[in-house]
Amino acid sequence: MLPTGNPRSFKLYDMGPRDVLTVQCACGHVSRWAAGELQKKRRVPSSTLIFDLQYRLRCAHCRRLGQVRIFLRDGEPMMARSAHDIGAHLVIVEGEVPERVRI
Repeated sequence: MLPTGNPRSFKLYDMGPRDVLTVQCACGHVSRWAAGELQKKRRVPSSTLIFDLQYRLRCAHCRRLGQVRIFLRDGEPMMARSAHDIGAHLVIVEGEVPERVRI
């Protein structure tokens, strides 16, 4: 279930067990992270603000930093939905992602 309140104040430990964090780069590359994956795979502290991930994560495709759109998706396990059906979501960072690559 998505947390309530100011989206800029959400931390990684606020994610629910079924929430998915989606990071979309301006180049169109999309990364999806389930709750706890960033902490295990990238060693990002649980107390990190989700908003601050735009300054920490580089795109795996083009290596850009900071030109991302970050949102939390509620419910479905990772990769269970089509990229075009985002359902219930909460935008954390709007970013400078061109309209043609938005999902």
